[in-house]
Amino acid sequence: NNIVLSIAEDAEGSIWIGTDGGGLDQLRKVSFNTYGSESGLSDDYVRTVIGDGAGGLWTGTNGGVSHWRNGEFSNLIARSGLKNNVVRSLYLDHEKALWIGTDGGGASRLKDGKFTLFGTKSGWPSNVIMGFAEDANNHLWIGTSDGLVEIDGSTERTYTTRDGLPSNVILDVVATHAGFLWI
Repeated sequence: NNIVLSIAEDAEGSIWIGTDGGGLDQLRKVSFNTYGSESGLSDDYVRTVIGDGAGGLWTGTNGGVSHWRNGEFSNLIARSGLKNNVVRSLYLDHEKALWIGTDGGGASRLKDGKFTLFGTKSGWPSNVIMGFAEDANNHLWIGTSDGLVEIDGSTERTYTTRDGLPSNVILDVVATHAGFLWI
């Protein structure tokens, strides 16, 4: 598929390309491999791709989360404890916990095989989670469809247009090494 939604590089130097309905492409040296639902990927619509820090790859799709490890996919879906199968964003934090942002189901934090759920029931402004970033102080920043959430340890704060943001729709968040937060 020619519509690319995400790109990531793995520990071995392969480039992984998530597409709009065409599955997941792997560019390894000079050849392409394509993986789709017939290969075990949770869905062919791949929104986000990140390395797992241990040689594997996490992908967020319209059918859940797929983990590529040792040449095979394993999947996390609603029946596994994921709140919603439509995944918009993934982030691996400093504790190696996987944050999963969904389209209407809030966020799920996966650590040691256990899910912790976040969203409007825990005080967040929205259950549509667009992006994550972590700054140098280990504050986690979450972009939602209705504001920006900051988690500092056990304290959470939401920022909106009332606090000076130009919009409440936060499509992505990037923390730089220089200490800046791009929204």
